[in-house]
Amino acid sequence: MLQISTLHFAFYSEATQLSTQLREVKVTSTEQLKDINLSLPEGAYKLVVVANATRPLLEQIAIGRPLSAVSGYMTLFVDGLSTASGSKLTVSQLNEQGAISVPASAFGASTPQLQVTLEPALARVFVYGEPELPSGVTRGSAPADYLVTGVTRYTAPLRPLGLLRSGAKETTGDGSAAADRYPSSYLYEKWSTAAPTNFGEYLAHYTQDMILGKTSVVLPRAAFLANEAAFDAARKSQPYYIRETTVPPTAYLVGGVPTVILRFPYIPAGLSLQGDEGWFSFDGLYYAEHELRQIIKTGKADNARLQQAVQEAALTEGSLSAPFESHGISFHHRGYCYYTIPIRHFDDSEAPEKTAHGRYGLVRGNEYRIHLTRILRPGSALPPDLSKDQRPLTEERDLRSVVHVRPVVTRSHEAHL
Repeated sequence: MLQISTLHFAFYSEATQLSTQLREVKVTSTEQLKDINLSLPEGAYKLVVVANATRPLLEQIAIGRPLSAVSGYMTLFVDGLSTASGSKLTVSQLNEQGAISVPASAFGASTPQLQVTLEPALARVFVYGEPELPSGVTRGSAPADYLVTGVTRYTAPLRPLGLLRSGAKETTGDGSAAADRYPSSYLYEKWSTAAPTNFGEYLAHYTQDMILGKTSVVLPRAAFLANEAAFDAARKSQPYYIRETTVPPTAYLVGGVPTVILRFPYIPAGLSLQGDEGWFSFDGLYYAEHELRQIIKTGKADNARLQQAVQEAALTEGSLSAPFESHGISFHHRGYCYYTIPIRHFDDSEAPEKTAHGRYGLVRGNEYRIHLTRILRPGSALPPDLSKDQRPLTEERDLRSVVHVRPVVTRSHEAHL
């Protein structure tokens, strides 16, 4: 995410805010970055530097384009902010705190007069671990993976300044730590005073059909990683990179924040499955997929209610090629369960209040490492559709209890017969 192959210097007129000078520098070593010498007409400018510029970014900083073209909101996907070549992914980078001022007095000096700090234009999300499972529960053979849904539709290539963790406004050159910044966004501006009533205009969610592969859309699924040692290889792959998405506290709703949808092969205790076959639940009991196939084939089951449900659902063997929920039957294809994880930005020590700004979201130049330590129960058979879920977010916490069993009370008496 930090590698640089090219630099484009876009100089904007102080008077017109239009790009008047554009220079490209090929970078072959980090030593070049210590003193880059450019020749251009002397004057006062605003400067935006773009590393690893993509075609969409080059279009925004072209000669004659206004500064607002690169600082305003637009529709940009991951491939508009990065370049993939084989297994290698190069992420674009821009000024970390907006355009910087270049005074006319900076020209002609024998030493560098400008210092430009760049930041990657994307965030990165890793989900990893060897989760502890309840006694008797096993992990199936199907691979676990995840994707991120609830991502903004509009991105500003040049990061909008927002609030610091303290609540103070971020300003250019304020010396603030990158870890304390929470940028503004199109969503933040639209929803800052009132809770959203319609996510679809501003947030992009994957539909259930998309996640299940029933559409032509190819989703960027990321592999669930075993441990942190797997991060280095994963950093080269596009599925782990996500657009910056920040939201105000008014949008702390189930469908209002960036969320991981995890697909994990969870096999309940007591089931003996063949290969990566699935399982199903009915009336709180768990059954192997081959038992359902037998019921479909014979039309009979020991459980009369289950037999009736299978008949009313009109199930066929073809129905078992995908997960479903019908007439009380939840079928987990290949053993997959779906879980959701809202992505936290500031942790509890940084944002202790549930309504604190910056508690949720994705900020460019940040790597989010979500360590899954345990799974206590089966997830849903079908992936959730969060696009209309307006319920307030709730966070699970451990509740510890002590259970005592009181001694039996002994009562004696004599009987005379």
